[in-house]
Amino acid sequence: MKTLNLTIILIIAMTVFSVIMLMPTQYENSRENYRAFEEIMISNRTDEVNATNISFTQDGAGNLYVVWDELELGTYKIQMTTSWDGGITWTGSTRDIIVGGEEYDARQPCIVGGPNKGELYLAWSEFSSLTGNNEIFFHNSSDGGATWTATKQITVSSTSGKYFTNPMLALTPEGTFYGVWLGFDPNHTYSRGYYREVYFGYSLDGGATWSSVETSIIVSDVTIDSNASAPFILVNSTGAIYVFWTKYVPLYDSTEVFVSISADGGRTWRYMEISYIDKATKAANVTAAEYNGYVYAFWEQSVVVNGVSGVEIAYSYFDGAVWSGTRGDTFISYFDAHPARNPTAAVYKNLTVMWSEYDENTLFDQIFISETIDGTLWSGAKDDIVYTVGKRDHWTPKNLYLLGDLKVVWRSYVDPYLKQRGSVEVFTLANILVPEFDIQTLGLLVTLIIPAISLRRVHLHRNAKR
Repeated sequence: MKTLNLTIILIIAMTVFSVIMLMPTQYENSRENYRAFEEIMISNRTDEVNATNISFTQDGAGNLYVVWDELELGTYKIQMTTSWDGGITWTGSTRDIIVGGEEYDARQPCIVGGPNKGELYLAWSEFSSLTGNNEIFFHNSSDGGATWTATKQITVSSTSGKYFTNPMLALTPEGTFYGVWLGFDPNHTYSRGYYREVYFGYSLDGGATWSSVETSIIVSDVTIDSNASAPFILVNSTGAIYVFWTKYVPLYDSTEVFVSISADGGRTWRYMEISYIDKATKAANVTAAEYNGYVYAFWEQSVVVNGVSGVEIAYSYFDGAVWSGTRGDTFISYFDAHPARNPTAAVYKNLTVMWSEYDENTLFDQIFISETIDGTLWSGAKDDIVYTVGKRDHWTPKNLYLLGDLKVVWRSYVDPYLKQRGSVEVFTLANILVPEFDIQTLGLLVTLIIPAISLRRVHLHRNAKR
């Protein structure tokens, strides 16, 4: 009888253990859930030229597109690589595929995918012989980049601003384009020239015509005498436009994060500071994402903890009236004196942020990850969670959500031990989920096997008594 009772208790205990082990974890897409992976190069290394300024998108069918600028026969061109199979193989890994750039250097591309298969829109900065300044150029493709429409210049420096760079585009479901870029403001000068401000333009017809041909309007705060950083644009689910940038504030001796918001398609704007004012601190590289109806902004920020200086990833979210970051610094990365750089955000089940940081285990910069379900508790705040483990440095990651999976690309030296001789190329992680015997499987097997063995022993014990 005691043996039978013990067996019943064991069955109950193992069943509870199995249920717990089979429950989904809080952060299901963390790096440990990938059973098989391979870091693959997706750009062509044969010319030994560095790839810079990555932009990453997908079309309506889930095909992946990565663009960057690279020196080609003495002139920078926009190159592209494409994956039709979810990131396993890439067209640009064996040959250069040029998709942008005319006579002069083409830099800082931004690519945006449309709702249809093969629908792409590409913008970049290039010198214009018409104005004698760098302008923003644009064209689009309906066949995945096989062919492109005629290139058009969508800014004119003579009408407003000068030397436009760093374009970023946002496409709404209605087919409206909003674009932001940096430019010198002729009306905002100092001893060494013009201050850089954030400019805005739009297209109501899918990129055929642009308001910025007539005039690009400034959306950053011109009352602050300093240069604005490269902007980030986001259009939320209600159609409101958010434009983020950083500026050095002389009054505070610190670089802070700002946002301009328009609820009427860019006709009127209001701007505000969204970071906590800390003297002598520096914020940089802002990115943003919408999650559960809230807009979240992330950036790298210098911080001092117990006398030790570091750079961590801070965030601020907007509740419709106040940005949380104005109340105090909140960090989503773990402080360990290794600088966390270049955050990138995407919504994949949870709100997910990745960045580049030195990893003491591999002795290289790796991609780190932090996630949240409720928007306040972050998985990477209490300990480092490393997403990549490759034997090379991982820089300037860009990520996005893709059909139930999370993709990330980055720049890295081809040969990490010969940095002065190896080129910088574009890499990704071919992270395919495959079955593996793990602790959850073990828990299930134990739950099934041990009670069976115990019941068998009870049966044999009873037969022996007879």
